[in-house]
Amino acid sequence: MSKNKKIICIVPALEKNVYSEKGDLVSWGDTTLLEWKLSQIKDLNFSKEIYVTTPSKKIAKICKRYNIKVLIRKKNLQLGQLHKFIGKKFNNKFILWLNTTSPFLTSGIIEKFVKKFQKMNKKYDSAFTYLELQEYFFKNNVPINFIPNKPAISRRNLKPLKQVTGSLYLISSNHLKKTGSLFGYKPLGFQLDWFSSLEIKSISNLENYRFLISKYFKR
Repeated sequence: MSKNKKIICIVPALEKNVYSEKGDLVSWGDTTLLEWKLSQIKDLNFSKEIYVTTPSKKIAKICKRYNIKVLIRKKNLQLGQLHKFIGKKFNNKFILWLNTTSPFLTSGIIEKFVKKFQKMNKKYDSAFTYLELQEYFFKNNVPINFIPNKPAISRRNLKPLKQVTGSLYLISSNHLKKTGSLFGYKPLGFQLDWFSSLEIKSISNLENYRFLISKYFKR
């Protein structure tokens, strides 16, 4: 992936979803979640094109006010179908997928994410963000990072596991078109700190995280 190659930034947006009756147009500070994310992307210091993909005419109208390109999609597309829809729109491009639900992901962190992949793209074919967790984990009632019949150990000595965040993905359009997945065959993980990894998944998340906006600006 050349540093001078233009990256396609994709932001999916809906008028209504699980965390708000107003969807990505819900208020966030003195703006909306969608406009907040678009402002972060506009600040990115690399060659890019920005698109919002939505079935909403209202969102499309707002995007045009900001000179943001819109890809109108059908309602109720399954996630894999949405990914393939975007992949088919572009040929031999890299797609930077950004969700509005990760509002504390600063432009600076996004740039570091892209730069790391550009340096290592001969080894990896895609990238994702994750939060490292050192906790006791089970899968189907079987411990996966500790031995239960051994003496107890401190959590700080446990083998950490990676929790994928919904913040940010980087993938080729050709792979997206073929598989419908934001993960390549050799994905590069990019670790986030706790604050940057926060993702709005519910109404309570939305209300609680609003109190943290001032911390974002301090960063």
